[in-house]
Amino acid sequence: LVASPWVITALGEDGVRWQTARLAIEGIRLDEVEAGRLAGVADPDDDEPRDFVVDLHTGRHEGGVPFA
Repeated sequence: LVASPWVITALGEDGVRWQTARLAIEGIRLDEVEAGRLAGVADPDDDEPRDFVVDLHTGRHEGGVPFA
């Protein structure tokens, strides 16, 4: 896994396996991995931090900052 301040990318032998949609405005904090899921916080230093969870098999996520 490679994390930028906004997205998470999974790399495999053949290159990029998946990339999340944008999760945050200011940055992300990665907290734990359990049962094929990665939990973290979008904009952890903001007044309104938002939890997110990423499925490590598909890159789909729930939570984070809602971008329209």
